[in-house]
Amino acid sequence: CLEALGINSVRDLQTFSPKILEKELGISVAQRIQKLSFGEDNSPVIPSGPPQ
Repeated sequence: CLEALGINSVRDLQTFSPKILEKELGISVAQRIQKLSFGEDNSPVIPSGPPQ
């Protein structure tokens, strides 16, 4: 749990040590959530309905 690591906000996550996060959560999860905390998301956009 992120709270157990002292991460209570997006800012906390952005400034948290990547190495410790990787050790606690695994490399792929740690890298993914840190990128998301900065608004980086390379997943494809999938339309969910017709254009409005």
